[in-house]
Amino acid sequence: MGNEWVRALSAENMPDAEVASDSVEIVVYQSAIDVSLDVSDGPYNWDTGRLTIRKNDGSESIAFTDRLLRPGYTVEGPDSQGGFHVLYLPRAEELNKTGVTQASFTVRGRDGRLISKPIVLETP
Repeated sequence: MGNEWVRALSAENMPDAEVASDSVEIVVYQSAIDVSLDVSDGPYNWDTGRLTIRKNDGSESIAFTDRLLRPGYTVEGPDSQGGFHVLYLPRAEELNKTGVTQASFTVRGRDGRLISKPIVLETP
């Protein structure tokens, strides 16, 4: 137990003999959302941003910008071309167990125009 032999303390008990061994590899997947936003649509009003994740059963999860006591997506940028990345690590219950999960990110850009980016997350 715990990589140590269990030893018999009695003369009547014979110690167990190792007859085989094996190993198991566990692969853990973490889906991630990374939305690229072009500089040409900015400047962006991040307060209007909304990430919507839709499961096949019709339920939705909505994430807003990450704030104290309200976990959400983060925004990185501007990058060298002036663009931004919206990053979010969805919880397991926000995703379909298999297949794909549909999502979208919307935010107001230049002149209040609504920018919408569709997202498809593969679930192994």
